[in-house]
Amino acid sequence: TCLAETEAKRGLLRNARRHVDIAKRGLSGFSNPWVEALAENVEFAIETMRSDFGSALKHARKCLELADQAGAANIHVSALGNLGNLSFLASQLDEATNCLSRVSAAARKGSDNWVGAVDTLARIYLAQGHLADCAKLLDEIDDVAALNDRSRYAYRHTQLTRVHLLARLDKLDDALRHTDFILTLANRSGDHLLNDLALLTKAELLQQAQRTPESVSLLRALVSAIPDQSPDYFAQYERTLACAMARSGELELAEQHRKRAERIYAGLGHQAGQLDQIPRQIDDL
Repeated sequence: TCLAETEAKRGLLRNARRHVDIAKRGLSGFSNPWVEALAENVEFAIETMRSDFGSALKHARKCLELADQAGAANIHVSALGNLGNLSFLASQLDEATNCLSRVSAAARKGSDNWVGAVDTLARIYLAQGHLADCAKLLDEIDDVAALNDRSRYAYRHTQLTRVHLLARLDKLDDALRHTDFILTLANRSGDHLLNDLALLTKAELLQQAQRTPESVSLLRALVSAIPDQSPDYFAQYERTLACAMARSGELELAEQHRKRAERIYAGLGHQAGQLDQIPRQIDDL
């Protein structure tokens, strides 16, 4: 299960799934709630990355049940964080805040569980327009990370939230520089998912900076990444492409891509995808 978790964090979902299956076959005929809970936790991550949120919810609940049976406090906290993340994606912000606040209070400060919970709380504040509160939480993560390894998966992915905050504050140059920092982290760690997410975010930022031709060129280069990514990534790509078409005066094409993005988000039950702050809505362009 540890190898499966490592592969999932690099975005190598097929490899992660294979290692989970191997672990489960090894448990055949034996009862080990602790190992089974670990496997369910990894499967939650895989299904979330695949944007299968219904399946992810089942794994999160099963993980919580097994963690309680095993008396595994760390896994229990992780499962609670998973439920909070899913609630956020469904725009159930009160429930998400409740789960994640419990995680941030129970988890060791600086641990992956703590960092993940605080980052999602920051994203909730960002979605609600509470930018100062969002910045305060991200600063808290940075203060802790300064004492630890900033290449860790949990920390690397929080930096996307920082980019979105900078964009909301209209600090586009800073946001673009920070995106390049994320790309460096992703390349050093072999994090393919983060690399592709950062490049797509950069395409969005370039549009806001009135550098649409550069954005379109980057979007063309990202087409090859789509088959290896989740439907959620494809929806974000379509939304970004829609804005690029609108900025280029191709309004009919823009509307087609926007509607495709909306259909994907609706099919996934991913309400938070429609709350993202960048790019601006086409109607406002």
